[in-house]
Amino acid sequence: MIALATLLTLTVACAKEEEDLFGQPAAVRIDQLVASYRQLLTNATDGWYGNYYPEEKYSIGGYAMYFHFGSGTSVDIACQIATTTADITTPAGTTATSTWTIDESQGPVLSFNTFNPVLNYFSYVSGSGDLNGLAGDYEFVIIGVSDDQNRITLKGKKRGNLLVLTRNVDKEDPAIRFAAINDMANIGAGFVAFKVEVDGVEAGSGPQVKNAINIDTWATGTSYSDSKLSFAYTTDGIELYQPVTINGVTMEHFRFDEDNQQYVCVDEGTDAKLTAYFPADYQLTYHEYMGNWTLEYETTGRGKESDPTKRKQTDVTISQDVVNSTLTLSAPGIFDFGTVKLTFDPAKGMISLLSQYIDYRVVASAENYSGSSSNYGTQAWLRLCPISDTSTSTGTNEGTGVKGEWDADAQIVTFVSNGVWSRNTTGLAIRMYQYGTSNSLSGDYKGNVEGACFTYLKLIKKN
Repeated sequence: MIALATLLTLTVACAKEEEDLFGQPAAVRIDQLVASYRQLLTNATDGWYGNYYPEEKYSIGGYAMYFHFGSGTSVDIACQIATTTADITTPAGTTATSTWTIDESQGPVLSFNTFNPVLNYFSYVSGSGDLNGLAGDYEFVIIGVSDDQNRITLKGKKRGNLLVLTRNVDKEDPAIRFAAINDMANIGAGFVAFKVEVDGVEAGSGPQVKNAINIDTWATGTSYSDSKLSFAYTTDGIELYQPVTINGVTMEHFRFDEDNQQYVCVDEGTDAKLTAYFPADYQLTYHEYMGNWTLEYETTGRGKESDPTKRKQTDVTISQDVVNSTLTLSAPGIFDFGTVKLTFDPAKGMISLLSQYIDYRVVASAENYSGSSSNYGTQAWLRLCPISDTSTSTGTNEGTGVKGEWDADAQIVTFVSNGVWSRNTTGLAIRMYQYGTSNSLSGDYKGNVEGACFTYLKLIKKN
C-alpha cells in the first residue's frame, strides 16, 4: 500500500509538473500553433514569394512562385513559367486558384489539398509510363519562421526539398516581377557550361543542365560541400538552392555581370564567380540561330543522290519557340502550312529537323494527295517523314531526321543524317495522315508550293 501510494503521489506530481511546464494540454498547444500559422499566412495581404524545387535532390533547379492565401481556404498561385496541366494552360505570372489547409496530424503540414494547374504542373502524371511527373511536392512540413515573421521555411513531405516563403513586403506585382526574372532566365538559357572561381583561382567546371550547374571537373586539392549548384533565377542573377562551401568560401547569391558573362557572388566578404564558357566543339547558342537565313535544298525526291545543278534557294526565318529546346522555321516561299519545328540541343548548340506532325488540316483530294482515290474526302494532317538516297520508302519512327553541322568559316549549317533511321537520311517528305490518328494515308501532300520532298538541306546565315 505504501508503494502504491508513493507511485500515485509521483504520478500526480509529474502530471502537475508537466502542466506547469507547458501550461496547457498538447492538443490545445497544437491548435494554437496551427491558428498562428494560418494568421501568419493570411495576414500577408500582398502574398509570398518562394523558389520551388521539384525533382529528387532538386536536380533541375528551382522556379519562382507566388502564393496568396485568402482568409478562408482559397489560395492563388502563380509561376515564372507558363504551365500546362491536364490541358489547362496558365500564362507566366498569372494566378490560378485552389484551396489549402494545415493538417495537424504530422507536423503541422501545409497542404494544397485541391487541384491547382500551376502548382500541380510539377507533380502531374501524364500517363501510365510517367510515374512521378516532375516529382514536385504539394504538401509541406512547416519547420521554421523567422523572428520578424517575414520568412517561413517549408520542407516537402515526399521529396524533402526546401521551399522558403518570403513575405512580399515591397508589394511587387507577380507578373512584373516574373517578367524581370524571365528576362534573366532567357539570358541564362544561352549558357552551356561554367567555371567556378574562388578567391581568383579556378576551382572547377561543368555543364549547365536546366537550372543547375553540375561541376564534374575539380582542380586538385579543391574541397566542396556539393558538386551540384542548383539555382533559381532572380531579377538580377541567380540564387542557389542553399549555401555551398568551396575551398572554405560559402556562397549563395549571385548578380549577373553582362560585360564579363559571369555571375558574381554578392554575399558579404565572398570572392566567388561563375563564368560562362563554351566547349571547343560548340556550334551556336539558341539565340544565335534566331533571325534570317537562306535555305538551300533540292526537290529531286526519294532514293537519289544530290544533283548540284538542281539546287534551289529561298529566304527563311528562324524564331523563338520554347527557349533552349525548340525553334520555329518559317519558309513562306516553299511551305503553305506555316512553320516547322527545329529541335535545339543545348549541350552541343546543334539544331535538328526531325519527323513531326504539322497541325495543318486538309481534305484529301486529287489536287493535293498522291495516294489512293479511296481516301478522297478524308480529313488529314501533314507529317514530315525521313527519306533517304538509297530507297523510295519513307521512315516513320520518332526521332528520325537530319542534324545540323555548323561551319563557322562559311557561316553555313549543313544537315546530315542523325543516324536514328537505318538508312542514310537525306531530307524529309511531307506525308498525309488521317487527322487525329497515327494512320498513314500512304500518300504525299501535293498541294504544297514546292512539292513534297526536300533533301540535301543547308542553312546559310545572313548578315
